[in-house]
Amino acid sequence: MSAYFTRTPGRSGRRSAEVVAGLGKRAMFDVRLFRKPEFVAVIFQPSPVSLGFVVLLVYLTIYLQGVAGHTAAASGLLLLPMTAPVLVLPLITSHLAVRTSVRTVLTGASVLIVIGALLLMTLRSDGSWLMLALPLLPLLPFGAGVGLAFGVMDNAAVSTVPVSNAEAAAGIFNTMRVTGESVAIAAAAAILTTLTARDLNSHGVVADYASTLAGQAIQGHLDPDHLAALTEGITNAFHTVGLVLAALSAVGAILTFFALSTTGAQSKGSGHHTSATGVTR
Repeated sequence: MSAYFTRTPGRSGRRSAEVVAGLGKRAMFDVRLFRKPEFVAVIFQPSPVSLGFVVLLVYLTIYLQGVAGHTAAASGLLLLPMTAPVLVLPLITSHLAVRTSVRTVLTGASVLIVIGALLLMTLRSDGSWLMLALPLLPLLPFGAGVGLAFGVMDNAAVSTVPVSNAEAAAGIFNTMRVTGESVAIAAAAAILTTLTARDLNSHGVVADYASTLAGQAIQGHLDPDHLAALTEGITNAFHTVGLVLAALSAVGAILTFFALSTTGAQSKGSGHHTSATGVTR
């Protein structure tokens, strides 16, 4: 189905651009929704959530196998504190939102992610499987925060707009979520590689060669001649990533709390709106 641009007058007399579906008048990408601060806050909520979860799921797995030297099965078990809540909590989040509010759940989720991200600074590569498992237990609040957020984010986005704009809101939200995940993987690789290369450079490795070694190490291939320096560099890089995730999630918690009102945007669980998946909740 083709799409074209039309211009419709706004209340203030100005015209706003609107992308509409070729066979109907419903907006496929209604830019007027970005005038609502609560909607903007919700659609940007997936960015720090996806950044943290996708980055750790991808690169922490490589770290556990390439740097810490564990098998794929052992690495998967070590990540269970982060992944198990994401599987379980979305099943009960809607009930929790009904008892409290969407704003409370989303804000609490961001706070849990902040705590888990900060505790990621305890990560270390040496020691036995058990000694490595203990520092990774703090990923439990991180996973809990992600699980809570995943359970209500789509419906929260739809709940902040009129029912007539629900489809456009769902499309914008899903676009932001998928885009955020894609950008997060690339950005995390760049950050981890840059920080690791900088650490190698401080150990006397030439800058260009350090970048090459760091890029390979992020993919799990560590040069035996620089094993100790690479291990230290990647571990320190993850500590920095934890701080960045904590800062972004803290900003998200503040924006969500103040942007979502205590009445309409909270929507007490999902009320009468249709979620991004098309299911009435």
